[in-house]
Amino acid sequence: MLKHGKIGDTNASRLSHLLTELAKKISNSLGDSGERATEVPGLMLYRRTAPTVPNPSTYAPSLLVIAQGRIRVDLGKASYVFGQSRFLLTSLELPAVSQVITGSEKAPYLAFFLKLDISTVRDILNTEEVHIPEATSGACGMATGETTVQLVNSCSRMMDLLDAPRDISFFSKLIQREIIYRLLQGSQGHAFARLPRSRPSATGRRRRLPGCVQTTRSLCV
Repeated sequence: MLKHGKIGDTNASRLSHLLTELAKKISNSLGDSGERATEVPGLMLYRRTAPTVPNPSTYAPSLLVIAQGRIRVDLGKASYVFGQSRFLLTSLELPAVSQVITGSEKAPYLAFFLKLDISTVRDILNTEEVHIPEATSGACGMATGETTVQLVNSCSRMMDLLDAPRDISFFSKLIQREIIYRLLQGSQGHAFARLPRSRPSATGRRRRLPGCVQTTRSLCV
């Protein structure tokens, strides 16, 4: 059996390999463009070849995974500075200021930005298998989490759909559901603790509560 140290080294090596592969897929998909709204619903890709100035924008409920480079996102007095080892989860429509702080021609900033389907989030939250921490007084609808092999693997498989357009309508929903499930399982799942869930109506059936309004445009540096 592998010792814990060796298991950790193996996971780190696997994660590094997957992030490198994800970076290549993002770069190849972008070509010479700085950003792309892909055929996969809600999926945006970004490249920046130099640090940027602070950019005010609106973050929809979304996942931001950095395949290469580093970014800073300011939400009010809270600041999130992260790169490959952390991801950003947003559960509400929030005004934020983002700034790429590490990126160059040789090693550009490369990002995977997925707008999350809130109806899918609620559906998963209503299953007995998923339990997330209660919201704290400081909960703000935005949180970072540790990037894992499983999460990056899911993102990479979603990128593969760009080479199989006929599969997008079916498999993109399944992969997004998997991604949301993994996000809710982690400690950062508390970002969704204040999200309204469905509840039994007078007829005994479950009805959906009004959700947060989503932006028609997802913005990310």
